[in-house]
Amino acid sequence: MAYGRVRRDAAGARVAACGSSWLGGCPVCYGRHTVSLSTTSQTAACDLAAIVDIGRYPLDDLESSAGRALVDRCRVELVEVGACELPGFLRPDAVTRAVAEALELKPLAHRSVVIHTIDLRPAEAASDDEDPLVGGYRTAKASLAYDQVPTRSVLRAIYESDLVSRFIGSALEVDSNYRMADELGAMNIMYHDPGDELAWHFDNADFAVTLMLQPAHRGGIFEFVRMLRTPTDSNPIGVRRLLRGQNDSARTLQCEAGTLALFRGRLSPHRVTVAEGARPRINAVLSYAPVADARLSSSARALFYGR
Repeated sequence: MAYGRVRRDAAGARVAACGSSWLGGCPVCYGRHTVSLSTTSQTAACDLAAIVDIGRYPLDDLESSAGRALVDRCRVELVEVGACELPGFLRPDAVTRAVAEALELKPLAHRSVVIHTIDLRPAEAASDDEDPLVGGYRTAKASLAYDQVPTRSVLRAIYESDLVSRFIGSALEVDSNYRMADELGAMNIMYHDPGDELAWHFDNADFAVTLMLQPAHRGGIFEFVRMLRTPTDSNPIGVRRLLRGQNDSARTLQCEAGTLALFRGRLSPHRVTVAEGARPRINAVLSYAPVADARLSSSARALFYGR
């Protein structure tokens, strides 16, 4: 099974990854799963190594024993736990730079306070005697769109790397994995100030990829319930119990600064608890799709980014 090949010269020596011809778009196969790479990568592997701890997470050599072990670990954790965390994915100095960049850009972020059902439909605030499945719950945050993030930023370097895209596709076992084509929603920075939260919800997408830059001083904890639904059972009784505070099986992701997290959220409800303290919670959301030209709807762009 191929996770990604390392090119070698005529003498058998490994060629530096930043000069490899396959970075532009060669399909990388793992068994029957092909990860189709975009041809618009702006990040050479040698540049990525200054940002990501390649020694710990060998994205440049998924064919090696360490690379195979990394992909297998992610796959197992996604099945058994429902999520996979890679602490220390970003090097400490890259975290420092990314946080400084995010804080400088924060005044440009679009702030929204939305009341929605657990299935992300618009709703009125839930009342005590209302069916929790149709009641509304509060999400408050600020979002910075992809086109507002400078080209040479740390986050752009990560998101626009084919090595990162290929690794994520292999770990998630998706047939095709493309960076999203939407100029607003392809990658965004999310800010939770004191009092902000992300209410319980199921995602519309099969999976989410996030990069924690700065945890809140207190609160701002990512909680989820693994596979509360199945593809054939929406489990209304179990969902009602969760929304009424009667489910004690929620798990948490630690998400220390620099952690990359992979999560399957279509069937596993999740939330971010209320952030507290002076330090905002900051994370980046990296969006991928099974087709090359995926974009947000106009209503989603207006809701999340105000334009």
